[in-house]
Amino acid sequence: MMTNSRIATYSGAKDVDSRQPTASNEDFENVLNLDLPAGKSNFPVRFTSKTVFDKKSGIFYRTYKFSVKLNPNSEERVELHGELAATEDITADTTVQLLLAGGSNNGIYWDWPMNSEVHSYVRYATKLGFATLNLDRPGYGKSDRPDPQLMDFATQGYMVGQVIDQLKEGALGHKFSKVVLNGHSMGGMVAWHCASKHRGVDAVIVSGVGHNLSAEAMGIVRAAAQPIEDHPAYGRGMGWAPGYFARAMSPNLPESAVDLFTLLLQDTVMIAELNTMERDSKDYSITENIRVPVLFALGQYDKRWCVSASECSLDPVFLNEGKYYFPGVDFTSFIVPQAGHLINKDPGAPIFFQAVSEWLQKRGF
Repeated sequence: MMTNSRIATYSGAKDVDSRQPTASNEDFENVLNLDLPAGKSNFPVRFTSKTVFDKKSGIFYRTYKFSVKLNPNSEERVELHGELAATEDITADTTVQLLLAGGSNNGIYWDWPMNSEVHSYVRYATKLGFATLNLDRPGYGKSDRPDPQLMDFATQGYMVGQVIDQLKEGALGHKFSKVVLNGHSMGGMVAWHCASKHRGVDAVIVSGVGHNLSAEAMGIVRAAAQPIEDHPAYGRGMGWAPGYFARAMSPNLPESAVDLFTLLLQDTVMIAELNTMERDSKDYSITENIRVPVLFALGQYDKRWCVSASECSLDPVFLNEGKYYFPGVDFTSFIVPQAGHLINKDPGAPIFFQAVSEWLQKRGF
């Protein structure tokens, strides 16, 4: 019988052994530098870089463009940018984690360049033997910028599901048998929709987002958003369809180098996301349809979601989350100490990384 467990606070005291890279650059090229399937409509993937070896981290990277349909009733296609990373040969036993960043963020969130030895989830996960596909969601990073009016979380979930199909069917030259969705904030809401409808998902990790977003919290999110047409960092020359927003510029200087770095690396957010975020957070039918193991995490001081208590461990958003999933599903929740909403860049990031890896390993990933 499946279990429902909670870790109120995760200590993360002991170290996790990291496997060192075992493949040379040439060996990894033999794994990744394959002729991608040509002329097959179910494999519309192209690589956009050669394999790059980062000597400092021991990670091999390669970038791809995944062509996906906008929706089941349209032939319009969108290209999503994804960066595959690993530290060793990809085998039949390799689990790939498909990473989805939140609003105003892109793939940089998962491979954080500032003090990356501590804050890069890609670096941590790949050294444990996982492969990661750091996917820019539609409208973010190096992915296409489609009509933002159409990009609600359900639509994005459908698009991510097509990427999962391509991974499992061998579009990259290797059939991944195990795909884990790992989504943060709005990326977590995309993961909800994808896992709810797509049976190719083997596990779901959701951080920085829960159910029942309050009107107060949504008001804060909306107040911080400014149309890019009026934003000094973007302006009218972008050529994107109306409906893209960026975080409004503050007259106050960033309080730390980390805050400045975060500001410089921020991305946009789309109108369809802002319009459906509160609604989807209260639509329990989405997560009630998820049947695979779920790991749910909030930062100790995430004020984006926890507005009724001094800490998230005391807030109903954290305490009640398990009620909104299928009864008996393997559900685990925990609080990441020393972390706010953007967990990966906060001091508690290593605790979150370790908790995720141990949770996956206990479930055979």
